[in-house]
Amino acid sequence: MKDINFDFKQLQAFLTVIETGSFTAAAKKLNLTQSSISQQIANLENGLNTELINRSQRPIQMTIAGQALYPLGKKIIDSGIHLQEHINAIGHGNISHLKIGFVDSISKSVGLDILKFLQPQVKHIYQITGTASGLLSVLNTGGINLAITMLHTEMPPNVRIYPLIEEEFLCVCPKAWLETRLEELCKNRDYIAYTNNTPTGMQTLNWLKWNNLSPAIQFEMDNADDILKLISCGYGWTLTTPLFITTIPAFSDQLKIIRINNRKERRKIVLLCMDDELSDFYKGLAVKVRSILETKLEESFYSKLDDGQPPSEAT
Repeated sequence: MKDINFDFKQLQAFLTVIETGSFTAAAKKLNLTQSSISQQIANLENGLNTELINRSQRPIQMTIAGQALYPLGKKIIDSGIHLQEHINAIGHGNISHLKIGFVDSISKSVGLDILKFLQPQVKHIYQITGTASGLLSVLNTGGINLAITMLHTEMPPNVRIYPLIEEEFLCVCPKAWLETRLEELCKNRDYIAYTNNTPTGMQTLNWLKWNNLSPAIQFEMDNADDILKLISCGYGWTLTTPLFITTIPAFSDQLKIIRINNRKERRKIVLLCMDDELSDFYKGLAVKVRSILETKLEESFYSKLDDGQPPSEAT
């Protein structure tokens, strides 16, 4: 490995001179003497073996080498500041920055509860919402630290998985319908499908095929809210899970829930993360998120059923 012939303070002095426009202003901003700033930049130029500032011009101008160094140096200094904040925060039991991704059903049902839990522990939280495959791709390229999502069929070997909950798929139809069995729904009513490019759509459509069930499909949609709204208006039925149903509680009184017996299919919710310096934090967070999910389902779904228990069995 080659030696590095400059340090952060020299680079910071150079950037500050350029940004303030003078050695005097840079010295004032960094709480140093002007001679100290001059020496820092001279040492930087010696280390790089090139001039960075044209001292014969006023106002101060960068040389071609200085122009090349400035954007790269700024990235280095910004990364150094981030690193320092990050290490200091961990040393005090906190985290400086956390980038987290939710699938839509998690964001709408428990996203706020998770962020409330993180707020006292993390200085800056960056949160995005996306599809399961999209979040996995962003995680794998370092765009986020962790994702709370569905278990994907193809997981990269460098991604760590913390299981959270397994949700049972349920038949959901308009409350006014007389059907009480899955086979009756498939035979008599139109099915509203999640699109095949979503994990839920792929899983449910494949499950129907494996069980030799072929309901007529009029609508295919990628948004759970839109599907449940159509069902509440009497336009069809679907296979979905409790978390999806909790996202629009206003329609719950208009829906009938039928549990599938003997041929159950489940949606697995997991916390995905990279194996890095925050591994212990991710492990503890998974325990808390699991508790949040279980509480949400109990308070917003099972407790509102007639007997306060999970949906009754139907063949």
